[in-house]
Amino acid sequence: RPLHGVELAGTFLADDLNFERIGEREGNNNKWAAQASASLGLIPGATVYGEYTRIEPYVYTHRFQSEGSFYNSYTHNGLGLGHPLGPNADQWLVGARTWLPLGLQLEARARYVRRGENPVDPETGATIPVGGDVRDGTQADPLIKEFLAGDVYRGPGASFDLTWEPVNSLLARLQVDWQQWDLGADRLFIRLDASVQL
Repeated sequence: RPLHGVELAGTFLADDLNFERIGEREGNNNKWAAQASASLGLIPGATVYGEYTRIEPYVYTHRFQSEGSFYNSYTHNGLGLGHPLGPNADQWLVGARTWLPLGLQLEARARYVRRGENPVDPETGATIPVGGDVRDGTQADPLIKEFLAGDVYRGPGASFDLTWEPVNSLLARLQVDWQQWDLGADRLFIRLDASVQL
């Protein structure tokens, strides 16, 4: 917190860190992800913020395979447990969060995302590994990690989150998330839930 109302934050994730191989393009060592953010809260009850996230190829994946499946990767039931971007991707995001009357809290975010996904060879139908799928630790030989290699999906997105707490510990929440892609179909996600905290 360098100034009143200003907060800076950063996160660095090192996966298979090998100090002797820092800076090398080959090998499956030194997979990393980083996030940097800044928020400004000069108006009581309201915060604006921005952040940048970058996740290198093969982060959250694992190279060990048994009976056609990779194990020890950061997944559960086929879904990644790390950042929702997944590996070989980055994102710029800006947002605002504020308290409203009647126990309402509103948060809105806009983003721009780039994702490098494993392409498919049109002649053989085989997946070409570039480190863009958290469920697939297949490595090219030799493994050379290139950020945003493969089929690069780009596009803007936005999300909206409205929480209502009419009385203490009783919550209702509406979430809307939209992502446009220049390749492939756009995505719209809407969720409404209620919860009681004991």
